[in-house]
Parts: sequence; C-alpha cells; structure tokens
Amino acid sequence: MPVMTIRARTASIIAAGALLLVVPACGSSGDDGGSPATTTTTAKPKDTGNVESAASTGTKIVIKDFDFTPKTLEAKAGSVTVQNEDGTNHSVTADDGAFDTGRFDSGTKQLDVTEPGTYTYHCAVHPFMTGKLVVTAK
Repeated sequence: MPVMTIRARTASIIAAGALLLVVPACGSSGDDGGSPATTTTTAKPKDTGNVESAASTGTKIVIKDFDFTPKTLEAKAGSVTVQNEDGTNHSVTADDGAFDTGRFDSGTKQLDVTEPGTYTYHCAVHPFMTGKLVVTAK
C-alpha cells in the first residue's frame, strides 16, 4: 500500500477545502433570468430571549461577501429591505419560520415585519450566515 507524502497529503487537504468553498455557492434560485423580483412577507415573532444592543438602526439588511450587514438590525415595525450584492443565491430565513425571502441571487426583497419582537435568521443556502432583527413598535 503506497504511503502518502506530507506534500501530497497537504495538497489533498487544500483541494478539499477549496471544494468546500465553491460547492455552497451553487444552487438554483428557480428564477427565469428576468429582472429581480420583489416580494413581501408578513412576520409574526416568537420570543427568542433578551434584546441585545443593536449594531445599527435602519431598515436594510445587506448581503455581501457571504455575510449579513448589520449583524443585528433594529428597525421599527414595517418594511425591511433585503439587498443581495453577492450575485449568488442567498435568503433571509427566520429561524422560527416567521419570514423567508426565498432564494435570490441579486436585487432586493421586502419583508413586512409588523409585530415587535426579536427574530434570529439565517441563509437557507449558507447556514453559517446568521443575523438578528429586533423590531420595535412604530
């Protein structure tokens, strides 16, 4: 049985790691290639614990470089814009199922979040992408 050299083993590990970085970006949005769609979803929160200090106040979640910005968004009840700047499929999906933008690879989606509460969310395509939305009364 041949013995793998340290150099060959290192190359195999690097190749496997590179494959893991490429494969999650694949996926089907189900989009017909037309202009970016805008959808609206109404959310009803479930209490997820104490509200932490918000990193930013506003009404927009930006998806860029496989991350959500800000990590915690504090917004008044109403509409929250989600903007995907990555050019690959992402979503903003509430952990408790309260809202979901669906997968989209560019453009913006709208979430109508009318009930105050704390929502944790993730990307359905890339579960390591997480964030928090803190909704306050109007």
